[in-house]
Amino acid sequence: MKELTSEQIQENWQKLRGIIDDTFEGERLEKLNVMYDYFEDRMVIAPASGKEHYHNAMVGGYVEHILNIVNFSTQIKKMWEDNGAIIDFTDEELIFAALVTLSNFFKKQEFWLKEFRPEFPAFLV
Repeated sequence: MKELTSEQIQENWQKLRGIIDDTFEGERLEKLNVMYDYFEDRMVIAPASGKEHYHNAMVGGYVEHILNIVNFSTQIKKMWEDNGAIIDFTDEELIFAALVTLSNFFKKQEFWLKEFRPEFPAFLV
């Protein structure tokens, strides 16, 4: 199974936060930063899956997974643009959609939902 070093885990976290800071502004940026600050300790080390035979099921795998989604999404958008497709969404909307994987992660990780359910919706309002 793939393993990330502590340096790679920290680099991935900094990349993710950099993408957020570079992509968003105003209230959306503020709320994303509040949420990512709050969950940082858990999110940095979280696996993308609790099943070891799934991709990114390792310490730091969740953040690496999100970075992959952002990267691949922007590559696919560019490919479509290069081939004449009409793109009717912004890069901000695309990257926000990629980050929404967070909500799916929390739905699947029941132990996190039980611990944070009362506070989690406040981040999304």
